[in-house]
Amino acid sequence: MCLAAVLWANIEKIYYGCRLSDNESIGFRDVKFDEMMGGRPGLPDGFMEERDRELCLEVLKEYEQTEGERY
Repeated sequence: MCLAAVLWANIEKIYYGCRLSDNESIGFRDVKFDEMMGGRPGLPDGFMEERDRELCLEVLKEYEQTEGERY
């Protein structure tokens, strides 16, 4: 959904920290939505750039350790 919003808003480049597989660990279904939109290979070269993955993985680990119901 975020990718669709980015494309709709004519944003020229995406910087991201966590990969689709990382997001699965906290219950996100990004892979499914990515496939529905045609996948990453259909995007222009250089449109997406990974940055600071290790820092972002720390945030995911903190989230995984929180208590409470997840939706």
